[in-house]
Amino acid sequence: VTGTTFTDNTGRVNVAETYAVRAFLGTEKSSYITVKGTATLGVPQVTATSVLGGVKLSWDAVNGADRYFAWRRNETNTAWIELGSFTGTTLTDTTGRVGVAEIYAVRAYQGTKESSYRTVKGTAFPATLGVPQVTATGITGGVKLTWDAIAGADRYVAWRRNETNTAWIELGTFTETTFTDTTGRVNVAEIYAVRAFFEAEKSSYVAVKGTALLGVPQVTATGVLGGVKLSWDAINGADRYVAWRRNETNTAWIELGTFTGTTLTDTTGRVGVAETYAVRAYQGTKESSYRTVKGTRPAVANAFFDLADAEIDALFLQPSV
Repeated sequence: VTGTTFTDNTGRVNVAETYAVRAFLGTEKSSYITVKGTATLGVPQVTATSVLGGVKLSWDAVNGADRYFAWRRNETNTAWIELGSFTGTTLTDTTGRVGVAEIYAVRAYQGTKESSYRTVKGTAFPATLGVPQVTATGITGGVKLTWDAIAGADRYVAWRRNETNTAWIELGTFTETTFTDTTGRVNVAEIYAVRAFFEAEKSSYVAVKGTALLGVPQVTATGVLGGVKLSWDAINGADRYVAWRRNETNTAWIELGTFTGTTLTDTTGRVGVAETYAVRAYQGTKESSYRTVKGTRPAVANAFFDLADAEIDALFLQPSV
């Protein structure tokens, strides 16, 4: 070494070893004086992991140790309870309270010599996983599932089935306690279930029903030559759409028709006045909500300047007769 300090961790523990240090300059060396030093047992570095039915303790092997002792206490009962003597470096305590942080310590031993210790806290999970209590709420375009957190669970898996197709369809694995299913049928009660999992262990489940609502068409209104063009997105489960128009002075909705496509051009509105439009999606007798959008039918003069070259040609470059 070039410094003036060194730690030897290769010698025997709890045994007086003899040490000496010489100084060197090139090939010249000093004399030396011997001293004795005794290594003490290392302190086990313990981790406490919550598992079903208990707390798993793990610690590093300590050089020179022939066994380890583990203890447990808590904040109110400060007397240490001995959990046993171990030659390995792990144990699972199944005797502590569930859901309460207990305090653990492990000492290393070599004969009658003992190490110091550090404390660590651990909380036992219940021996079995609780059953998630699920609510299924129908929302626009899907069903929102929510459930309570289960002590000890590291993940949840959700499924869906229905009355006619009784095979469960897995919807996914989640670490949160909410999920929205947008893949089921609309306006049909689907059956849902959620299980809690911890490693290979799984909970039971309770089935609940939820019905997805028709989505709301997102409409755009564009002024075109002679009218207002409405376009909207296709809605899952819809078999038709109905469009309406009204304005600020006449608030009664005027039905524009029923459509199976996702576009229409209204040529019956007023010119140069912003009209209000709405489109609902339907499935049988079920109807969606709607959002309003405004569109203005342009005057012909203004619309002319918006024409493409091909449209202008079609108007003015007619063949001679």
